[in-house]
Amino acid sequence: MKTSWTLIYLLLRKILLFVIVLFVADSKAHAEEISKIAEIRKAAEYGDAQAQFNLGGAYLSGKGVPKNGEEAIKWFRKSAEQGYIKAQYQLGLCYHWGDVVTKDDKESVRWFLKAAEQGNSPAQCKLGFYYYNGEGVPKNVAEAIKWFRKSAEQGDMISQYKLGFCYQMGNGIAEDNVMAYMWFSIAAASGYKRALRNLEFITKSMTQEEIARSQRLTREWKLKHRRSAA
Repeated sequence: MKTSWTLIYLLLRKILLFVIVLFVADSKAHAEEISKIAEIRKAAEYGDAQAQFNLGGAYLSGKGVPKNGEEAIKWFRKSAEQGYIKAQYQLGLCYHWGDVVTKDDKESVRWFLKAAEQGNSPAQCKLGFYYYNGEGVPKNVAEAIKWFRKSAEQGDMISQYKLGFCYQMGNGIAEDNVMAYMWFSIAAASGYKRALRNLEFITKSMTQEEIARSQRLTREWKLKHRRSAA
């Protein structure tokens, strides 16, 4: 009986020590996080664009500071107005989703455009969809294709798929199954399953010669972009 109580005591002691270690570790991590936020805030208040973006991200996620959408937008905007691409894109997303600020397609387009003009691929893709659907801007499929192409050339698989779809359907561009096949192939190789389904469908209406030409174009595109990446 005495042995049983001894074992229970030792077990409870181990559990208590484990809880204490976790508490101390968590307190230390929290203190480090607060210290880090203080440093970021100081830099942000001095006008550092990256720090402003990071502070906005902290308020958006509630990491190290209380979650506060209004503060997140404030700091993202300060950073974005200095031309910081990540902040411009994030601000566009905030206005796109409308979670922490009132949804505003025009404002979303404004910030996506700024990031897109600086070469941000996700922003180029989002901008393409705005023009394609006529949300926040007058519908302009040709303009949408321009941005999808810029994004696709940087490797964005959604833009690659959308560009293939436009070629397949002849939306804003001459219908061209060879080019559609090429872009679907590239998107599918990146892991976009929807592109694979379109690729299988379009293959049924193509000649062997057209397929061979598409495959050659696909290889050339991949080779060119491998060299660019190197």
